[in-house]
Amino acid sequence: VAEARGKAAEAMEAVITALKGRGVVEEDIQTFHFSISQMWDWRMDERVLIGFRVTNMVRATIRELDEVGPIIDAVAEAGGDLIRIHGVGFTVEDPTAYQEQARAKAFADARGKAEQLAELAGVTLGKAFYIAEDMGHLPIPMLREMAVAAAMPPGFEPTPIMPGEQEIIINVQVAFAIE
Repeated sequence: VAEARGKAAEAMEAVITALKGRGVVEEDIQTFHFSISQMWDWRMDERVLIGFRVTNMVRATIRELDEVGPIIDAVAEAGGDLIRIHGVGFTVEDPTAYQEQARAKAFADARGKAEQLAELAGVTLGKAFYIAEDMGHLPIPMLREMAVAAAMPPGFEPTPIMPGEQEIIINVQVAFAIE
């Protein structure tokens, strides 16, 4: 156990050093899972302990999109064969303004549909008496970095990372009185 934990600790220290060396501040590096487990093999109908697996997972928030690929490269180099990178997620750091816009559009859409239905039914739409909101799934955050250039070998191409667009989803249910 001590040997496996020691190797994992060395690899994680190298990863954290690489993250900090690329400008990721300590507050943006978070351990979110740590475990030590036994590894078994079956030999001639007998279960044999063959070693231990140490899992130490961190989440880094990188705020400069142009630095995501170079940071992944630095972390992969620092951790070597002992690490795995389990994904990259993107989000809007403060989605409040976008959520307000989406909420206004969702409510206007609900009112427009209700007015059309009321007109088709030959009734007058009254005031809203029930309103509920459901926010759609938001991606896992991945943000902050302060960009310190790292020397790479000649001809080295950084890992390309494309953030695409983010979608803010607000669903509203509205019940209107009929007059």
